[in-house]
Amino acid sequence: YIIVYDITDKGSFDNIENWLLEIDRYGSYHHVQGERLLLLGAKCDEEHRRVISKEQARSLAEERNILFYEVSAKDALNVDEAIVALADRAYSAPPPSRHAPPPPQPAPADAVAAPAAAGAKSGGCLLQ
Repeated sequence: YIIVYDITDKGSFDNIENWLLEIDRYGSYHHVQGERLLLLGAKCDEEHRRVISKEQARSLAEERNILFYEVSAKDALNVDEAIVALADRAYSAPPPSRHAPPPPQPAPADAVAAPAAAGAKSGGCLLQ
């Protein structure tokens, strides 16, 4: 799984926890584990608009054992490197457990994303 947030949009970073809950609920996060997750901070070419520090994102990624890169699609910075690193890490990780996962837990009430205001950004994305 690849979780993408915008370094210029705090809301997209705040939604990472929601995406992890979704992976846990529908994608068996405990099967995926951190070895098969990649956190991408997009738009690193817009340093002058940054609101999420690299240290914040790196700390979150380290807590969850998630691979982390900042990328720029505009400048083609780190995109290939991030995908190759995820593939290498996933390939070298032990295979997921074949045991049935425990049933998903309902998301806490405060984890539900509020409806976006008119014209607001979507808050990141998840690629599987």
